[in-house]
Amino acid sequence: MKTRWNKPIAILQILGGIVGILVSLVSLAALKPNFLIILIFLPFVSLYLLSIVAGVLLWRRHRLGIPLSVIVQVPQIISFSINKLAYLFISGLQIAFILKSKKIAIEFMLGSKWHLNFATEDHSLTIGLNIIALFIVIYLLRQIKKPHKI
Repeated sequence: MKTRWNKPIAILQILGGIVGILVSLVSLAALKPNFLIILIFLPFVSLYLLSIVAGVLLWRRHRLGIPLSVIVQVPQIISFSINKLAYLFISGLQIAFILKSKKIAIEFMLGSKWHLNFATEDHSLTIGLNIIALFIVIYLLRQIKKPHKI
């Protein structure tokens, strides 16, 4: 399998991770951090840090580059808002099909963003599919060598 897209994916992950960490730190500084807020921020900042590490390892063709990149991409595939819960994670690039109120929209974002909301009001059902993250996961998984059957 050719790996011509690995370096652009690596760049996207490195830049997405850097932007994500910066945006998260700026957001955190604007709030009055307490234990709960830090607990909510920590997994997302960790994913952005992992995005940088995965990107560097993918660029260097390290054996962990592909599996770590898949780990970073999978949480970006689906976004949703249902009842009182909303989730979104983007690191680098999103082109998504969004289904909301029986209408489909296409959403584009270059940059990094995360959202986790346990709201007091109900959200209408919204489901998003990030086709960039989905295609990256499929592309990378196809590069993993399968063991030969004996």
